[in-house]
Amino acid sequence: MSYIRREIALWVVKDKSVGVLDLAFKANTDDVRFAPAIEVVRRLIAEGAKVRASDPFAIERARLLLEHGVDFVGDPYETAQGAEALLLLAEWREYREFDWKRIHGKMGEASDLGCAQRADACKNERVWVRVL
Repeated sequence: MSYIRREIALWVVKDKSVGVLDLAFKANTDDVRFAPAIEVVRRLIAEGAKVRASDPFAIERARLLLEHGVDFVGDPYETAQGAEALLLLAEWREYREFDWKRIHGKMGEASDLGCAQRADACKNERVWVRVL
């Protein structure tokens, strides 16, 4: 059964554009040691996703761990450009203040916003949100 689930998951992300907001272990730091987001990005790349990532502080340290397969961008709104999925993986205060309608407008047509840590950061605006 788990083999079937893996094949379905692979089909879902293969050749898909995925934006990742946050790479650090926790908000307000550049510490990427043992950061779950790093493992999420590695798995996405391994399964064939095109990953674009942003983080207020941790891009340079994450770049050392994720040498290939990630397009790092400074502007979090640019992370959403053309993305079919956008993952919010930390509790950054800046993300709570985002214009989520603007974010969704930059994403591809068949798109989802996923908030792993703080679903309330996304649900403040009326956008299409699927909490992962």
